[in-house]
Amino acid sequence: SAAEPELERALAINPRYAAGLQQLAFVRANQGRNDEASRLNARAIEIEPMNAEFHYLRAYILSQLGDTAGERRELEATLRLDPNHQGARARYNARFASQK
Repeated sequence: SAAEPELERALAINPRYAAGLQQLAFVRANQGRNDEASRLNARAIEIEPMNAEFHYLRAYILSQLGDTAGERRELEATLRLDPNHQGARARYNARFASQK
């Protein structure tokens, strides 16, 4: 991604730049580099634990890693933080609504 070098430079200057960590996690997840994406996303959540989007990306990463329980947990966290999050609601309903 063209944004990668910029994100890496920004994070070198400020390693606690949560939005930058999240954006780089998204890039890594799209590259299939899910272990690295997971580490970056975990750091973003540590900095901003109440950010619903960060938990939503975590759910996606965990699904890619085959962690269905973790995916469900993070979708539920997303919906607790933002009950109107359409992506999380749709994914939760598609994947887990019948398992209540």
